[in-house]
Amino acid sequence: MPEALVKTIQHFAPDFLPAPARVRDPRNPERITYPIENLLLVGILSFLVKAGARRNIKYLLGIRGFIENLQKIGAVFYAETAFPDTLPHGDTLNYLLERVVVSGIEDLRTLVMRALLRGRCLERFRLLDVRRGRRGGEAALRVGDQHRARRQARRGGRKSRREATVED
Repeated sequence: MPEALVKTIQHFAPDFLPAPARVRDPRNPERITYPIENLLLVGILSFLVKAGARRNIKYLLGIRGFIENLQKIGAVFYAETAFPDTLPHGDTLNYLLERVVVSGIEDLRTLVMRALLRGRCLERFRLLDVRRGRRGGEAALRVGDQHRARRQARRGGRKSRREATVED
């Protein structure tokens, strides 16, 4: 699992795995058992496997193989940080997420979305071929010809009032 997951993440968002280490940790450094990178990765992976509640972390992810894979990922991307032999309790992740600066977590999401959009990975999921454009300093939406043709076909070839007034 770690090879396929790491290769997929590296392909689509190459800067993502090192990014959790840059999130500022608000916890007391003397009492930290699980580094912030470990907790954030466990949280993201529990979301990916649809764990539902944080208390399900130990039931769904607490197997020996998963912990070893998490340690392998940690050894590659966070060489200076040792990942423990156990998984954190859901309350530990909750404690961190209650105290962490939200913008740090939002930066992770933005990083992934920016990488996916720049790589045009989501291009085939575009709705109605809508593109953003600028007209006279104002933001405007241009609807593609395919969508316009489908809309006219549904109306039996008639144009909408707006389209008729624009062409006149």
